[in-house]
Amino acid sequence: IWADVSRSLTYNTAATGRWRFAVQNNVAFAANGADTVQASVSSGPFSDIGGAPIAGIIETVGAFFFAANTSTFSNGIQWAGVNGYTSWTSSINTQAGNTTLTSTPGPITAARRFGNALVVYKKDSMYLGIYSGPPNIWDFNLIPGNVGAMSQEVVVNIGTADNPRHL
Repeated sequence: IWADVSRSLTYNTAATGRWRFAVQNNVAFAANGADTVQASVSSGPFSDIGGAPIAGIIETVGAFFFAANTSTFSNGIQWAGVNGYTSWTSSINTQAGNTTLTSTPGPITAARRFGNALVVYKKDSMYLGIYSGPPNIWDFNLIPGNVGAMSQEVVVNIGTADNPRHL
């Protein structure tokens, strides 16, 4: 049986808009690029996450929850404090932070976990995000070459290079 777990407010998603989802522990996250990122705890209804951005792309890596291609910075990525998703103000104490990826032009088009790292894509480039701890928290380095992704839907999570999944 299907249950409607939509938030109580009307959504601003365009007719051609896309919903994207991520999961961490017992929390499901949803983003559509038009509304504040939302969470559903233990299959309950979705609700806006206070302080979270409006984002088109979301992903989780370990104890971190990421939002990319935000309404503030299409070339930026933001992450909530470690072991949570409600703390979005940059802080050494919570390890919440953000950065913009400006070495190459264009908006972020995708982001996928790769083991304990995060690969962030633009149309013609990729960045590898690695946890470094305070003060930077996450470091994002441009991967050499002219390769990227057109959208989140064209990137498949394969686990890690040490544990590939074969078709």
